[in-house]
Amino acid sequence: MSSDNSSVVFKGTKAGLIIILDEDVPFEKVIRDLNTKLEDSGYFFVGAEVTLDIAGRVLARDALKQVLQSIEGKNGLRISGLRSKAETSRSSATALGIPIVDTTEKETSEPSVKIQESTPKELPSSIADLQTDIIRRTLRSGQRHDSDGNLVILGDVNPGAEVTARGDIIVFGTLRGTAFAGAYGKEDAIILALKLSPTQLRIADRVGRSSGGHHEGLLPEYASIEGDNIVIAVWKKQ
Repeated sequence: MSSDNSSVVFKGTKAGLIIILDEDVPFEKVIRDLNTKLEDSGYFFVGAEVTLDIAGRVLARDALKQVLQSIEGKNGLRISGLRSKAETSRSSATALGIPIVDTTEKETSEPSVKIQESTPKELPSSIADLQTDIIRRTLRSGQRHDSDGNLVILGDVNPGAEVTARGDIIVFGTLRGTAFAGAYGKEDAIILALKLSPTQLRIADRVGRSSGGHHEGLLPEYASIEGDNIVIAVWKKQ
C-alpha cells in the first residue's frame, strides 16, 4: 500500500466502513493521518460501524487503544471488529473486547448502486421536512459543503467535490462527485440530479459506488433506499 499521501484508507461496504492502516508506516504518522482523515470526512461517515484492518502491524494493547480512541471519538463511529494477521494485535483486541474478523474471509468490496429498471416513479416528498440551503455555483474538486437541512445545488458537483446534507440533495446539473444524504440517519432522504454519475453515494448508513450503467436520456434520476440497497431510478412527473 502506498503511503505517498496517506497511510489510512477508508472503504465503504454494505456492512459498514473499513478503515485500513498501512502496516509499514510509522505508528505516529498513522495516528496523524487517521485523525486528519476523520476530521476531513466531516459528517460523511457519522454513526458508521467500523472494521479496523491493520494487516500485519503489531499493536500492543495501549497502542491499539489509542487507535480505537481516535476512531470512536469522531462522529459516533463504533468499532465492530479487527482484521489482523498479527497474534499480538489479535490478543490486544480480545483484551479490549473487540471481535476478531477472520482474515481468510472474502474481501467485501464497495457495493455498486443498483439501477432500477422499472417504470419511472413519482419522487418522494421528503424534501418538505427540513429547511433548504441553496448553492448557486458548481462545486469543483477539493470543495465540500455540509448542510443541516436539504441541499439544492444550481450547478454541477465535479469529481473530487463532496456534499453532505441532513435531508435531501437536489442537483440541477451533473453529480459526479460524492454525495451523502440523510446524514443523521434519515432513511427516506433522496439524492436527485439531472445527470447522476457519482463517485460515491451514501444515504443514511447505506453506501454505494456508481456502476456506470445509468439510464441514457433527458430525464433526471434519483437515488433512494430500497431494502438494504441504494437504488437509482428515473423520475418523471406522473
